[in-house]
Amino acid sequence: MVDIPPEIWAQIAQHLPRDMLISMISVNRTFYTLALDEKYNELAMREISGSFTRKLEALKYVDSSPFPGRVLILSRNPEYAKRVKVLHLEPPCLHELANYQKLHPPELHNTQQRSNSIKDFAGWFFQSLLPAKQAQEEPPVSATEIADTLTDLLPRLHGVSRFSLTWENASTFHAPYLDSTWNGLSANLQELHLDLHPQFAAIRLPLDANFPQLAALRITLCPTYTDEPETMIVSLTKFINKLEGSLKSLHIGSLQRRDLGEMYSGLSQFPKLQHVEVSPQTFVCPSTMIQFLQNHSDTLSSIIYTSDSNKLYINGLSDLQLENLQELTMKLHYTPYPTAWWTVPSPFFTSIGSTMKRLTIEGAVTLKELSNLLTALAGVAAPALEELSISIGSLSAHVLVGIAEKLPDLHSLDLRIHDVVEKSLFPKTPGEFFPYDSVSRINLPRLARLY
Repeated sequence: MVDIPPEIWAQIAQHLPRDMLISMISVNRTFYTLALDEKYNELAMREISGSFTRKLEALKYVDSSPFPGRVLILSRNPEYAKRVKVLHLEPPCLHELANYQKLHPPELHNTQQRSNSIKDFAGWFFQSLLPAKQAQEEPPVSATEIADTLTDLLPRLHGVSRFSLTWENASTFHAPYLDSTWNGLSANLQELHLDLHPQFAAIRLPLDANFPQLAALRITLCPTYTDEPETMIVSLTKFINKLEGSLKSLHIGSLQRRDLGEMYSGLSQFPKLQHVEVSPQTFVCPSTMIQFLQNHSDTLSSIIYTSDSNKLYINGLSDLQLENLQELTMKLHYTPYPTAWWTVPSPFFTSIGSTMKRLTIEGAVTLKELSNLLTALAGVAAPALEELSISIGSLSAHVLVGIAEKLPDLHSLDLRIHDVVEKSLFPKTPGEFFPYDSVSRINLPRLARLY
């Protein structure tokens, strides 16, 4: 094992089940390190559970031995905090716990005064070695203690590269640990996911923090049935524009229809922007989003487009012209598709035909729509498409022939199909080894020659 670089073992460890990897912690120093990296890779406060509070305790820089002033080596290791790479916080769940404990005060537990006898020490020591399920039930931890621990710990997690925050509550209660987190994580943060209530987006975004390495930003606004703050658009625009020098991937989503056109109009030019996920739920007039994409035509290499049945979006991306797009994913969420823009030739297909390498369509298409799409793509002088992934209700041999003829450079074809249709025969649902387990029985010679 000494001859294999640690980087190779790290790659191997990524393919092992988490429980298996952690169980190998005592094999040797290499697996000890890998197991600790996996165990403390993520700190997630999605609910206040025993596993969360135990991990929080392990990450604290405190003396947990029964004898004050004597640090037990097995108790706390400052190196654990450096292993945290992913952080997820949902402050409302801690706020709910605090409100519950105010109404139902837990019994007082005297955890500070401990006997110095060898017997008590031995009992505590061996109890700490037991698995969580076998250990005695721990006294409930107060919300105040958790908040204080987070306030002290989170600014020390300098290794965190991905941070996600969920705040879908209209209440803007005080969370001091969150305020200190932004400044502690901002220097090394590379990916940020925010699921927010509009009220939070309006007044609590960290406009004073700097994020020099933040490359991926994903913001999703939750539904609300009240008037949204007028300052939300201004706040979102200012926050996103702070990432002008580093942003490579952007997604602004909403679970209900909103008009964020003013925000898109106010966004800066992002010289490194490569990926955008387009959500029609966030604008009323498509022109603002199309213009934003057009302003980045020389840098965008990947787009995810989500369809919408609203007649305002009937032209989709037809008028957009991009220079370097290599990957397009279309999420088609409605059927049938009225006058589907992606089934006819357009300036968009013409501009990306020579650069697009991968096309993914999520959502079943009909044979006619697929045929029209292939015709639109074939209208390009030299289509460069190498990977195609589509879902189709039924498939016949002539469709595969058409794909082969119209996309000569195709290297990978991912077909999600329900039925295979051959002339004069009943539709056949393909099995795992199709067509080899069925050719002789249902006689599909033309289809077999394609494999």
